[in-house]
Amino acid sequence: MEPTDFSVYTLPSHKGTVRLACTLAIAAQALRDKYAAMREAPDNADCWAMLSLMYTIEFVDGFNTGPNPLDRALAAAQRAVNLGPALALGHYALAFVYFSRKEMVPFRAEAEKTLALNPMDGSVMGIRGAHRPRRRV
Repeated sequence: MEPTDFSVYTLPSHKGTVRLACTLAIAAQALRDKYAAMREAPDNADCWAMLSLMYTIEFVDGFNTGPNPLDRALAAAQRAVNLGPALALGHYALAFVYFSRKEMVPFRAEAEKTLALNPMDGSVMGIRGAHRPRRRV
């Protein structure tokens, strides 16, 4: 399967593929493909979570393909969590938005929810571990 195959059925399993969007052209195409998948399944929680991650990465990587990427990311992540409260990907997307907005209290809460749903989520474990209070020796 090619990394550009972003259908509603393959996109949720390509969390890492979104990170490969290293140029504006690739990111823009990925976003167009994501919107097409959203038209196919507008109530798919994982699709909303992936859209949120794409918006957050748009901000983090400085692609700036649209206004207020973190506001859009937050709205999409909240919708993902509302549609699928027992799905880890939505909570991960919400944690990543809060992390990117430097809102550490809600970030930690969502990171804990993500890990409760998926204890092996290395992405959350990594960013959570990087922002734990440091103990003085």
